[in-house]
Amino acid sequence: MKSLFQKLDKESIHIEPQVDRYSSKWEIPSGDLILGDVIGEGAFGLVRKALMYKNGHKVTVAVKT
Repeated sequence: MKSLFQKLDKESIHIEPQVDRYSSKWEIPSGDLILGDVIGEGAFGLVRKALMYKNGHKVTVAVKT
C-alpha cells in the first residue's frame, strides 16, 4: 500500500512567498474613512462598520482591519 505521507527534504520545500496581485485602484485613503464599531471578526482580523467619504457623498461600508 502506498503511503500518503513522504519525508520532506530540502529539494521538496519551496520557500518563495506567494503574493496576491491587486490593483491599487482598490486602495482607499485612510483619511476618507471613519471607523465605527466592530461588526465581525475572523482568523484574519476584525471587520468594522465605517463611513467612507468620496466626492462629497457619505457611504456606509465594511472595513477589514
